[in-house]
Amino acid sequence: MTSIRRAPFTMALILTVVALWIGSTPLAIAAGGPSRLTVTVSSAPGMSDTWTLTCDPVGGTHPNRVRACALLESLKKPFAPLPKGLACTMVYGGPERARVVGRWQGSAVNAGFARTNGCETARWTQYEALLTAGGAVAVRGRVDLGPTCPVQRPGEVCEIAGAPATATATSGSRRRTAQADSDGFLLRLPRAVWIVTADAGMYCTPVRVDTRNGPSPSLVVVSCDTGIR
Repeated sequence: MTSIRRAPFTMALILTVVALWIGSTPLAIAAGGPSRLTVTVSSAPGMSDTWTLTCDPVGGTHPNRVRACALLESLKKPFAPLPKGLACTMVYGGPERARVVGRWQGSAVNAGFARTNGCETARWTQYEALLTAGGAVAVRGRVDLGPTCPVQRPGEVCEIAGAPATATATSGSRRRTAQADSDGFLLRLPRAVWIVTADAGMYCTPVRVDTRNGPSPSLVVVSCDTGIR
């Protein structure tokens, strides 16, 4: 008789323990499984960074992993492609490309990102915490060619022209490039000390740029010597 009376109590205790265990299970596991991603971002052909990212718990080699996980968890369908039929401005946002593969809350992920038009660039900006190293800084610059006339007489202006070129920033083994035109160039650089120069078919003086404390205070000007005397 005693064992029969204890049976309901024992079953209630078991159900309570199970309920408490389910309640303490991480949301990602309850939603279908773990989240483990590999993020590859290319700034130019042959130049890329690859990071790993886990969000349950937060980990991996991604330099911005806390914000990246927070971003993904805030989105209802974080890796859904852009809707078909969108009217997008044909404004080129830059050469960057990215690929994210792995699993998010148990579901397979294979998502591509680019900056080829207005819609893709807006999507890239939305995912910037995932696709950009933590605290990346936008550095604007210009490539100047000079002198552009053989002799500069008093009262004359020997114009120094902004030029099309490939601007390159290096910091240790890291390398970033951008195409410069008459309006200049834009580089997105992680916080570090960088050496910026340009390939304009002539010697260009390297410029030291320190992004450790945020954006560069002024326009970065890379001067290239035309050899005209």
